[in-house]
Amino acid sequence: MNSEDMILGRYQPIETAGVGGYGTVVHAYDTRLKREVAIKTVELATIDGGTLGEGEPQERIAGLTEAQAAARLTHPNIVMIYDCQVQDDIVYVIEEYVEGITLTQLMRFLKDEIDLDIIAHVFKSVSNAIMAAHKANILHLDIKPDNILIGRGGDVKVADFGLATLMDLNGEGSAAAGTIGYMPMEQMWKEPLDVRSDEWSLAIITYEMLTGSNPFAAAKTLEEAESFMTNSELVVPSVCWDNLDENTDDVLFKALSADREDRYASVRQFNSELKKHLGDAAVGKKELAVLVNGNEDNYLDTSTINLDSKLIQEAKMKTAFVDQIGERGAKIFGRSVSGIAAAFICAFVMFNLRPSVSDTFGIFTWQPVVFYVVVAAVAVVVFIFLKHASLVPYLALAILLAVNQSWAALAILVVSFGFWWVKIGMKSMSATFCALSALLLGAFGLTPAAVALAGALLNPKRSAATSTFIGLQAVVMGSFGSKSVFNWDFVSNMILPASPSIASAQLSENLISLLTNHMTFIAVVCWIIAAFVFSIFCVRGTKMFDVVGSMVCFCVILISAIMPALFGAGSVGASFFGTSSVEVANVISACAGGIVAIVAAAVNLTDRVRLEPGLW
Repeated sequence: MNSEDMILGRYQPIETAGVGGYGTVVHAYDTRLKREVAIKTVELATIDGGTLGEGEPQERIAGLTEAQAAARLTHPNIVMIYDCQVQDDIVYVIEEYVEGITLTQLMRFLKDEIDLDIIAHVFKSVSNAIMAAHKANILHLDIKPDNILIGRGGDVKVADFGLATLMDLNGEGSAAAGTIGYMPMEQMWKEPLDVRSDEWSLAIITYEMLTGSNPFAAAKTLEEAESFMTNSELVVPSVCWDNLDENTDDVLFKALSADREDRYASVRQFNSELKKHLGDAAVGKKELAVLVNGNEDNYLDTSTINLDSKLIQEAKMKTAFVDQIGERGAKIFGRSVSGIAAAFICAFVMFNLRPSVSDTFGIFTWQPVVFYVVVAAVAVVVFIFLKHASLVPYLALAILLAVNQSWAALAILVVSFGFWWVKIGMKSMSATFCALSALLLGAFGLTPAAVALAGALLNPKRSAATSTFIGLQAVVMGSFGSKSVFNWDFVSNMILPASPSIASAQLSENLISLLTNHMTFIAVVCWIIAAFVFSIFCVRGTKMFDVVGSMVCFCVILISAIMPALFGAGSVGASFFGTSSVEVANVISACAGGIVAIVAAAVNLTDRVRLEPGLW
């Protein structure tokens, strides 16, 4: 195809996917990046009474700034906007292409066969998308079933964030930059809008799924819509279901209040109140995957829709491992591991804080009951107050380093921990879990596993920062005797010399050995890259990207262990890895970290939506 026949010189049209009042939607192929895209075109018929003149700034185009801002949104439940361009008085919005159906089509074909699990999944997904946009100070203002897309994997995505004003440029289409029946009263009156406007739209869509109809959508004009919203008697949703709690009605009608002051203050509050009355969202996603992907030739054929089918029943039986654990179980596990790690470090410190050089062991060790009570107390306190109590094991390590006059190691620990804790640790329980896990896992040669967890659980910035801290932390722990960032070897280095001067010399020598070996820095840098890249892949929100990201993470972590072999078997390998058996142990450690990454992706631990607070 000639470049003249392509859109913007690079997009090869495949088919016209839709036509609206704003323009057309073209399914196309990006010849540069080798991917399918959806291109929405908006003709600028009227901009302040005329078209955009040559050389005039594009800032004159109402809504273009909002569309460009929305292009920065990255979320698994939001259709990504790749680019916005203007050419010949036409705005081209290039979006992610989602193969599947719209919520309008789903409701039309399912009708009364839709169940609470499917509704729960759609509601949860749309809520997540809206909350992510609101967090970025972006309103949608045109949420409707046509803008909610369901992919072949059962994923639900919301399209057209930031495009409401742009789509209304040509004076056609939806009034007041919205759609009659799906916009609240204040939007029809063209009053200043806020997050509660999108809340109302979400509520009416949920109401339509529950009752099978939207009484406001029949209006043809704004006046009719206002009349319907003022005078219509709404069907009570719980009456339509045998297993729907009556409290659902109160929650939904509150969000549908004509006066925004009577609604929930945010979509997050609305989501929190309603989700507990709906079905199982995880099961709903599996059902949608079967429904949308069930017929390769025509997945909109009504004859293929059967919620009692064997495929649906099998899907309901298969629940992801992390969903079996649940949010509460995950929190208990994370806090428990963190508490154990903190208690373990405090026990190590108490073993080595001796009142006298003549003592074989440290404080409380001669009174086992007191020793175990202190260790247990640390575990409990960290379990309950994870974010702030994480200070305890690091404070204990700082005291141990100070007593043994290891000032350089103390400086590394205090500065790195202080910066990380203020910026990330005190704000993220997941990051704190990763850091404390590194202390525990590193004691037995598994530090890379904590790096993989950082990539799986944290966003790119936090994963990079936390893996950096894990690396510096590993340097400090390696100074206790192992001279390795992979393994601080608790069994061999459990007891430090009783004399502070001897211990100081030993710790300083070990630290210098680590810091003067460039392989230390190569290993830490590899870990940072591994966690960051893994997290970047996970942001995309698809299983394929998660798995690919985990494999990349595996490879980069493995490189950190085999790099000495690439440099040769000279003094580099000897100084950093010691004997060949230690080198093999480091490769095994790296492989273990890579396996943790792959398992995390396989069991959906990397699901970024699930990791949002309260959105398990």
